[in-house]
Amino acid sequence: MTQNKIEIPAVNKIPKTATSTSITWKDLNVGPFPNQCTMTISLEDIKRWCSLYDDDVSLYKDFAPHYIGYYCGQNIFTPFRDIAAGLVYLNVEFFKDIPHSVPLTVTGKVIEKSTRKGRGYVDWITEIKDQDTIVQRNTRSWYFASLTEEEIKKFPLKKSGISIPEKNINNISSKLKILLNQERMNQFEGPGEINGHTNVDLAKKQGNPGPLAQGAFGFGLISRLLAKDYGARFTNGGQLSLKFVRPVWAGEEITASYSYDNKQSIRVSVEKDNKEEVIVGSAKLA
Repeated sequence: MTQNKIEIPAVNKIPKTATSTSITWKDLNVGPFPNQCTMTISLEDIKRWCSLYDDDVSLYKDFAPHYIGYYCGQNIFTPFRDIAAGLVYLNVEFFKDIPHSVPLTVTGKVIEKSTRKGRGYVDWITEIKDQDTIVQRNTRSWYFASLTEEEIKKFPLKKSGISIPEKNINNISSKLKILLNQERMNQFEGPGEINGHTNVDLAKKQGNPGPLAQGAFGFGLISRLLAKDYGARFTNGGQLSLKFVRPVWAGEEITASYSYDNKQSIRVSVEKDNKEEVIVGSAKLA
């Protein structure tokens, strides 16, 4: 299929139209995405992203935040605006610093569709390239609920997830915290967005105690901490593999930390104030 180059936003959803819809299980097929996209990360984009995460914008004069690639992995599905699914796994390979103020290419492909316990899972890869050089690759696994028995039978059983190292209580890192209040969550979604992240009544109709916080906050927080402590060993050649194990609701604070046996075996964690882990995983350094 011929790929069309489409300009997508770097830190926002694509503009909403009267015909905007969410992408579903049936819309995704194994193979390359039909769209090849471009994006340019502006200095204003960097300011917006840093403000969402309480990050220091002065750190990014020469390049963009290494954790800024979240939205492009969703916007590549344009004209679909949202994904009617939940994020389960995220693996990010950080090859080089992400440049700002220059056009970048975003491509991707679905690598697997599978099922497990009545849910459908779709794994896809997106790559951010500066000309012909890959600067970042991320692999996401999302689950789609309410599949029919006929659909479940068509696909293989979902394989086991990522391996999580044991926690070493004798070597615990410093910590980073962020309060996921409703205002911050609304700003992440953008003006006028009404969904389970922003609207209390809608969230309760979906059976939740309140709006669900975006998993991207936990990813960004642990990424910031590892970059602070290890610099280019993490952002230029490092890797982060995460499993999203529990929800976080509006008004809750999360804390990122990690433990290690040696600098090559790092267990990462994001937890709530009650010490309940919401994200677990591992990191590798260059």
